[in-house]
Amino acid sequence: APERVEEQLLEIFSTAAVTHLTQILLSAFFPMQAADLAEWESDAEAFAHQELEEERLRLRQTSETLFTTLMQQRTEVVSQVTLQMLEHAVSQPLDASQPVRAVLYREALYNAVGLCSYELQEHLPFGEWFRTRLVHELHGNHHLQRLIRRRVAMLIGSWSDAFSDAAVREEAYKVLLELLRDSDMAVRVNACEGLLRLIDDVAFYPEPFAPHLVPAVSALFDLFGEAVEVDTKLRVLNALSILMANMSVHIRPVVSGILQMVPRLWEEAREEHLMKGAVLVTITRLVQALGPEVASIE
Repeated sequence: APERVEEQLLEIFSTAAVTHLTQILLSAFFPMQAADLAEWESDAEAFAHQELEEERLRLRQTSETLFTTLMQQRTEVVSQVTLQMLEHAVSQPLDASQPVRAVLYREALYNAVGLCSYELQEHLPFGEWFRTRLVHELHGNHHLQRLIRRRVAMLIGSWSDAFSDAAVREEAYKVLLELLRDSDMAVRVNACEGLLRLIDDVAFYPEPFAPHLVPAVSALFDLFGEAVEVDTKLRVLNALSILMANMSVHIRPVVSGILQMVPRLWEEAREEHLMKGAVLVTITRLVQALGPEVASIE
């Protein structure tokens, strides 16, 4: 009977069992392994895109799926355990004295917070946590600092709904623009993704972003030029297209630069039809944003 099945499931997935399973997942299966770090070191850009893909049957990715399912089904228990583990992990300062396993564990818990932003929104004041904790962890001197910098960019994207406060959103813009200029390509790719989430959001308004427009477009073009992966170039073009659409007439300061880049963008596309389509969409959005002003462009 359905009732009996439900009783058995509750017995199997008791509070104690779910607590223990969550602890094992986050401490043993979520942290990056030596092979992951080697992949990152070998090709940071390709690694970033592998991490963004969802359909991968690696142990860490399948563990993430199990964790998110547990969070959805037993939100109160799993969120409490996750936040307790997080609080304990961040009680230690992130500096060069921290052992590698501590940094990997911290990054793993930040990953968990990003995966379950919806379920955790009632339990974690993310905007405040971002300003008081995450921003200050960007500039440590640990040799694995890039893991945290990349994860902060991903958290901004995952928690884009939490940036309705103007001051917190302004801080997020500054952080993402800094990370778009990072020396590590994986950090830059994920910063582009984070920016894309913030500008393609109901809380986005063009006026507050206007001071960041020129440096943002410049950083995106530089990323496009240095990228090898087509996926990176497509993400950059997507971010530019959304900027064109959402900045509307405020796009004027970068029009000349974008138009000068069009031949290069088209040349880069070559036989990549998806990229050619993305270039055309970007130009279309630019024309639409300018409206009647487009006639005045020389």
